[in-house]
Amino acid sequence: MPPQAILDVAGIQRILPHRYPFLLIDRVVELTAEHCVAIKNVTINEPFFAGTFPRPPGDAGGADPGGDGAGLRGARALAGGKDRRTR
Repeated sequence: MPPQAILDVAGIQRILPHRYPFLLIDRVVELTAEHCVAIKNVTINEPFFAGTFPRPPGDAGGADPGGDGAGLRGARALAGGKDRRTR
């Protein structure tokens, strides 16, 4: 059973201005001032897998969801821990 999310994609979008395909996390399971644990669900038809041709599909290292986690931590810190729309 996957960990319980404290933020789903709608909650993440209330904090970050990112949208598909640039939003690289789907849910957050831990969020503190020091760290963020987030989950990104991927399938074989994700656009960044196509960049591995002619090798077998795999993560080419182009997707870095760490920036989204850092953005969530920073935005929450600036908002005093409250969700706020950044757009």
